[in-house]
Amino acid sequence: MSIAYTGDTGASPDLVELARDADLLIADATYVDAVPDRHAGNLSSAAEVGRYAALAGTRHVLLTHLWPGTDPTAAVVAARQGYAGPVDVAEPGLVLTVHR
Repeated sequence: MSIAYTGDTGASPDLVELARDADLLIADATYVDAVPDRHAGNLSSAAEVGRYAALAGTRHVLLTHLWPGTDPTAAVVAARQGYAGPVDVAEPGLVLTVHR
């Protein structure tokens, strides 16, 4: 089992290598779609995470670090625009079973 994890990470092709063939990518998705210029390079969006996960061949995505008030369903929808695998949002008490 391999896990890749990001925290306060802006868009970077290095994320593809970090998550290459990972069973689970736990990634910050502070924003749903677009990251405001003031946070570019420091924070990610669910849409970006989905695109990177697809390029990396990641098997499962767990979105975390959503901005307070962000609709988790909207974040999942955004990630799935570029990624066809399973996507979940971190929440208290969440238990995941990751299949290899």
